[in-house]
Order: sequence, then C-alpha cells, then structure tokens
Amino acid sequence: LVCCLSIQLVGQLGPLPIDPNTRKGTLPNGLTYYVRANSEPKNQAEFFIAQKVGSIEELDNQRGLAHFLEHMAFNGLRHYPEKSLFTFTESIGVKFGTNLNAYTSFEETVYNISAVPLSREGIIDSCLLVLHDWADGLLLEPKAIDEERGVIREEMRTRNVAMLRVYQNLGYKVLPDNKYAYRWPIGTEEVIMNFQPQELRDYYEKWYRPDHQAIIVVGDFNADIVENKIKTLFGDIEKPGTPSEIPTITVEPNTTPIFAIETDPEMTSTGISVNYKYDALPKEVKLSAQGLILNYFMDIITAMYNARFQEIVMKPNAPFSEASASTGGFFIVDAVNAFSVDANCKEGGIKDAYTTLLTELARVKQHGFTASEYERAKANYLTNNVPKHGKITKRTLSKAFRTCCLTVRCRVSKPPL
Repeated sequence: LVCCLSIQLVGQLGPLPIDPNTRKGTLPNGLTYYVRANSEPKNQAEFFIAQKVGSIEELDNQRGLAHFLEHMAFNGLRHYPEKSLFTFTESIGVKFGTNLNAYTSFEETVYNISAVPLSREGIIDSCLLVLHDWADGLLLEPKAIDEERGVIREEMRTRNVAMLRVYQNLGYKVLPDNKYAYRWPIGTEEVIMNFQPQELRDYYEKWYRPDHQAIIVVGDFNADIVENKIKTLFGDIEKPGTPSEIPTITVEPNTTPIFAIETDPEMTSTGISVNYKYDALPKEVKLSAQGLILNYFMDIITAMYNARFQEIVMKPNAPFSEASASTGGFFIVDAVNAFSVDANCKEGGIKDAYTTLLTELARVKQHGFTASEYERAKANYLTNNVPKHGKITKRTLSKAFRTCCLTVRCRVSKPPL
C-alpha cells in the first residue's frame, strides 16, 4: 500500500537536477562530458571514457570484436604508439591492470585511468590525450592484431570455468532464440583467430563515434580549466555522417514459467535462482525523482528480505547456506529487470531450499513487513548510501559514474566475461 500511494505521488515530480558542482555538456559532434572538481583524495584525478557499445551490437561473424578492440586500445595509439602508453602511465605511478584498465560488457565498453597523481603540470593533458586516442586514435596495426589473437585465445582458455559454462548454457534455455544468449563478450575462437584487420577497423569506425561516447573526469583540479581542455581537445573529432543506431534487443515475456537445469562436473556447489521479470524503467524515469524513490523502495524491500533469509541461515539444519534477494537486470540482460531470489544449498537439497524461498515470498505477499524491519533497513540504507561531511566516497563515485556514462545498470552477481 505504501508503494502504491508513493508511486502516485512521485509521478508528479520532475527530473533530478544535475549536481551544480558537476559540469555537464555536449559538444557539437555529440560527445557528452562530465567534469567534477573534488578535493579528496588530494592531488589525484580519475579519467573515464565510456563507449555506448558492447558485444550485443556484433553480427554473427563479429563475435568478440568489441572485446578485441578493448585489448587493442593498449596496443598502439596515435600519440602513444606500440607499448608507449605503459611507459607513460608507469612514469606517473599508474599501474596497468590496477589503475589503468577497461572492461567490455554486452552494452558498453569503458576505459579508465584511475588514482592519477597530479604531481606535475601536463599530466591532465596527457591523460586526456589518452582518452582522445581511445575515442578516435586506435592504430589497429595488422602485426599488433595478430599478436593479440593468441593473448585472447589464452584468456578464453583460462576463463573457461564451470560457472561461465553453466551461465552460457542456461542462457540458451532462459533466453530462447534471443541474441543475448549468443553474444558473450569473450566471443568465439573461430572469429578471434580468423577475422581480417579491416573488419576490426570497420567495426571501430562504425561504433566508436562521439555521439556514442562520454568523458568523465573527477579530481582535485580547477573544473573550468579541465572543461575547456575537453572542449578544445575533443571538439576536433568528426561525427560520422552515416547514422549508427544502437539496436534495441527485447526479451519476450513468457506466459508459463521457464524451468532450466544445468550441471557441470567441475561445479562445487548447488544453487537455485527464482526470477520474476518486469519492465525496466525508461531512461527518463530512471533519472527522475520518481526513479530515485522507486529504487529506494526496491533497495529497502530486498534488504528486509535479506534480513529474513539471514535469520533462516542461522537456524540449525537451515535449508540453504546463504540466500539473497536482489533487483536488476534479468540474467544477463539489462533491458528487462527482475526481482531475483538466490540460494546455495547442499546437494539434494534443492526442493527444501525452493520451498523455503517461495514460502517466505508468500508470507510477505500476505502479511507484509513489520515497522521494526523497515526501520532497521532504512537505518542501514542511510549509513551505506549517504556520504558524510560532503565527501564523495568511492561507492558514491561509482554510482555517479554509471549514471553519467548513460549506462545506468543495477548490477547483479555475474560470472567473469
């Protein structure tokens, strides 16, 4: 009842305003930037570039190219040829794999240079130049491409673990005939070992374009100066004349429950997951007061469920060793949301775990939560989500970044890609 009444009220609220201390702008070529001056930590800065493109854009003969491009961003840039990017970052105390890194997902590819010491003039310019080259200056030389093929094949081998195999095989069952089930970012060995360099260049030119990109810079600096540097440096990137629309991949609703079972000889535990799909909030709602309040409701509800599950875990002969409720993307898809309840149980204990989970869901549906449960969940929420003394914590920065780069995601536990 509280949720229903509140949803009616928040429908009257408008979009959330941008923090006045955050500079946001869009250049004529379509690139979006966010600049935030923050004095903590002292003399440090964070640099991100987010590409609104991932493996879901790939065609069948391109599976793995988005991830391959991510690797090539560290193997030859216009202003940092060959491996000279590492020489530069090491000279300023930034270590590859820790504070110089990137990731590729289904919907996005994000690069970062983090914890950058602003020990001398020019470091900001150099880091922005790296971001500029990632946006529009990958060399993609044939020799470097061929050398990287084996690196990615070895990455495939080391990541071919039981959990990933289970997730991939489950994908064919819970996402029948859906593109998501066939676009894991790691790609396929056949494509990785045989594509032509020009195919990778064409993919880069098609998808890495300013109207699909966002620059985020946060640190202990003068925001006016950094904003002007971004306008000058990134304004020269031309927006391609040919449109390149991001496709929308939908997940069809199922009229009857989907049951999927998957096993692997290397799995060391037994798990169960119950998912209730629902439509994701539109972007304009996510970034509004309505979206903020609805997210609060979901966070509080899952927290109260989790407290109850923890009480069950502490009992003798509990049906599961751990259990949790969460909301976010359905399985590996962010375009559709799900309320999920997951549990790890002993071998042969799936029926008891399943029954206990559904019983608790039914109990809440019939009787709701108590006032004391809500007060505890609210107190924990405020402790974990509200920054103290006006400082930006890493948790807060991470949330802000996900919003800034236009890839708002409620992340759930997923296997390594």
